[in-house]
Amino acid sequence: MQLEIKSKLIIALLVINGILAFSIYYFNSSSFDKEFLAYINRLQEAKLQPMTRVLASGYDKYGHWNWITRRPRVWNYLQQLYRSGALESTTLETLLSEQNFQTNNQEHPFERQSRRQSRRLQQNSDRPIPPGRKFGRPVPEASIELSNVFLRDQNQRLLIGSRKSEHKVNWLNIFLDDKLIGQVGYMPRTKLSQQVDLYFAQQQKESFATIAVYLVIIALFIAIVLSRHFLQPIRSLSKGVHQLVCGNYKQTLLISSKDELGQLAHDFNHLSKTLEQNRQDRRQWIVDISHELRTPVAILQGEIEALLDNVRPLNHDALQSLQHETKRLKRLISDLHKLSMSDLGAQSYKMENIDLLPRIKEFIDDNEAQLKAQGLDFIVTFHCQKAMVYADEGRIEQLLVNLMQNSLRYTNTPGQIKLTVSHGNQMLIINWSDSSPGVQNNDLARLFERLYRVDASRNRASGGSGLGLAICLNIAQAHNGSISASHSELGGLNIQLKLPLIRT
Repeated sequence: MQLEIKSKLIIALLVINGILAFSIYYFNSSSFDKEFLAYINRLQEAKLQPMTRVLASGYDKYGHWNWITRRPRVWNYLQQLYRSGALESTTLETLLSEQNFQTNNQEHPFERQSRRQSRRLQQNSDRPIPPGRKFGRPVPEASIELSNVFLRDQNQRLLIGSRKSEHKVNWLNIFLDDKLIGQVGYMPRTKLSQQVDLYFAQQQKESFATIAVYLVIIALFIAIVLSRHFLQPIRSLSKGVHQLVCGNYKQTLLISSKDELGQLAHDFNHLSKTLEQNRQDRRQWIVDISHELRTPVAILQGEIEALLDNVRPLNHDALQSLQHETKRLKRLISDLHKLSMSDLGAQSYKMENIDLLPRIKEFIDDNEAQLKAQGLDFIVTFHCQKAMVYADEGRIEQLLVNLMQNSLRYTNTPGQIKLTVSHGNQMLIINWSDSSPGVQNNDLARLFERLYRVDASRNRASGGSGLGLAICLNIAQAHNGSISASHSELGGLNIQLKLPLIRT
């Protein structure tokens, strides 16, 4: 089963959005556990921060860590306050008073022992303390509740906690008057273990999954809408192409956007107009050719029939008339052949870098006598020293010959022909002007049409085939140039030829 482009577009967008939604869900789920654990550990560290203040106050009061390492109940109670989050408002005095270590204003025995050891330490301050030696009698670990909170002194000697887990602990420094006196640490959590945390993480993952599903559903809806939006001009284009195949060249598309599809619709409309214009031109071309060929053939047929019926004697004048009509018919067929060859691009061009000025001067020398014989003065003006172009010398000469023949046929005698050669905007500009009669404004744009003559009543005795200027147009376009018609200052027609100059 072959899928339509709409289905392919929907599937493609759905697959892409599905992959994106799954990727978002996967990465969010995997990163959430890590970030959530990091968040829990940061909370644990924040809860542990007030303990550093309480421990620093105790060290400031007693001068050593035995005040806490020898008081398991104080340490255990301190951990209870840590776990309950009540350390923020706890001070050393409230901690010790709540444990009733001072009653009836009597000094605790441990405090007396600590003061004696402090005095002894001051008296023997120069004597080093043996490694591992601690004040007082060691307290068994069993008397301290197992916890994930550790304590060590400023020399990083572990005071409270398991040595097996010491390398895994995150430590917080304890300062007293900007001096490091110890560190308190905690065991960071490496996985979610509490039921509440696991439930919260599961809820978040389910939320991520729900969001991913909704994203896929929304993507499906958007894919359907977009497919309809993008396929509508494509379907219109498909219908239009089908109409062109059926021969309906008047089909046009509505341009509703300025993107690539809009440009494609614009090109389609241009193509349909071109095809319709070509069809009309072809039909008109056939009609015009038939008419042009019918006239000389009818004349020949009439003269031959007159000779056969003995209406006209068969003599030298009759044969000369037949030869004259035959030459006209041959010239018309030759012009039609040249024009068709130039239209198809089959006309050969030998392009080369040449200076046209010497060639134009040779053309003037070869044809000036003929123009004067017809009563036409030939005025030539050069406004440049060189005319380097990439052109076919023979085709440019053919173009000039056609312009000259056009002036010979239609310019009143006596008259003038003016040829001007100049430069402008990296173009070689050749202006061919003749004297009256002139051309009406509405006829100027049609002069280069095939078989078009200004005076439709003219026959071949007074005018040409109407193909000369059309051939000139094809030659100019083959040289990447242009040719146009305008009114002449001499009262007749001005033909302007522009050819691109070679940059030297």
